[in-house]
Amino acid sequence: MAMYSRAKCVKVVKDKANHVLNILSKLSIRDRNLKVKRVDDYVLIPIKGDVNHQDISKVLGNIGFSICIDEFEEITKHKSYKDLLKDKVPNQVLHLLPRSFDIVGDIAIIKLKDRAVIKYGDEIAKAIMSVAKNVRVVYAEEPGLEGEFRVRKLTHLGGERRSWTIHKEYGIKIYVDIAKAYYNPSLAEEHRRIALMTHDGEVIADLFTGVGPFPLHIASIRYSLIYAIDKNIEAIKCLLNSITMNKLKGRIVSINADANDFLNIIKDEVLDRVIMNLPHASLTFLGKVLPKLRRNGYVHLYLIASSEDDALNKVLNTYPSSHYSYTVDNVKRVIDYSPHRYIYRVDVKRI
Repeated sequence: MAMYSRAKCVKVVKDKANHVLNILSKLSIRDRNLKVKRVDDYVLIPIKGDVNHQDISKVLGNIGFSICIDEFEEITKHKSYKDLLKDKVPNQVLHLLPRSFDIVGDIAIIKLKDRAVIKYGDEIAKAIMSVAKNVRVVYAEEPGLEGEFRVRKLTHLGGERRSWTIHKEYGIKIYVDIAKAYYNPSLAEEHRRIALMTHDGEVIADLFTGVGPFPLHIASIRYSLIYAIDKNIEAIKCLLNSITMNKLKGRIVSINADANDFLNIIKDEVLDRVIMNLPHASLTFLGKVLPKLRRNGYVHLYLIASSEDDALNKVLNTYPSSHYSYTVDNVKRVIDYSPHRYIYRVDVKRI
């Protein structure tokens, strides 16, 4: 329910309102706790109570205005989950909590550096679900990923007892089980960027597909054939669920296998594009992938580096171009990884 307060205001004709509003805001004269409102051909801008007519005249010059008092709607300031915890957990615990959290579908994941705060998990979960109304499950995540399948180290803090959810990117439904398969919601824009680079009719391989966001994005807009490969059977199960939930133009062939086995079986020069989102190990596959590309085909290779030059040099120094000629078309910083280290995408073109 909206709350209202009486306050002093500057009344100006609507044609001058934006200009006056900017001036009053820059000089901290405007009362930012109250909403501006329009009355007939005038705009009323709430100002702080200690400001007088002479003060306004000095800053507005020849702009016509009048001072009046009126009712204004109060601006509701949204509280963070940490604001809700101030009286419920010790201050030292508040300082250990991050400012924000990830949301995958209706699951919130808060990244913790100290397990000591987990004893307050119930309160933390309630606070998160209070500010994020669509969240039904809350997990804590410890640093690092577990095992060869890169799954999160999770502790259930509150809400429903499940780890699966349906996440949406650009209207695409992605079935995710955060306890069993790798998925990074921060890469949504990157998934779309790659999809937009593709063309109808391409044959594409996503060697470390996880739950399949790259293939799902591509198949949603292109009439292409996409091989989605992952060693983790649970990730493939997630992808199969997603395929049934979406209307796709392209065809996704999901394969539960090691990327090396796939590359050993597939013929040379049959792929138009390969996606290698395995930042710690993608470089080791470059030599095997290049022969599988048709001429003018692309590899989108993800790696960890400190700069664009560092990323470029890692590619050029890993696989000499003497056997299969290639060029690097683009190097793009995608997301942060750690202080002074980032995940880059290097677009390698076979020529």
